Amino acid sequence: MKVKIHHFAYNISPNSLEVVLDLFEKLECKMYYREENERWCVIKQKTIPASIQLIETKDKPVPTKKKINTHIGFLSDTPKEDIEKIKQWSEEKGIK
Repeated sequence: MKVKIHHFAYNISPNSLEVVLDLFEKLECKMYYREENERWCVIKQKTIPASIQLIETKDKPVPTKKKINTHIGFLSDTPKEDIEKIKQWSEEKGIK
């Protein structure tokens, strides 16, 4: 069988798509597909052959302890510096 991963989905809070896209752009991801003004889209990173679908949902937020099992991981040659940049960005956006 020759099956390849196409994408995986990640639920986000309502009205947060633009902020989440801004964050992923800082992680070198680009929006790949979005229909008109839909509140979901697909993003890609050039170096990986799979996509992430971001979907705004009204689901109750998942507690952090459970969310650890469903996350998106990134690799970096300069993790401390990159984490500091994301921390600064999130503080500027008022995200805790």
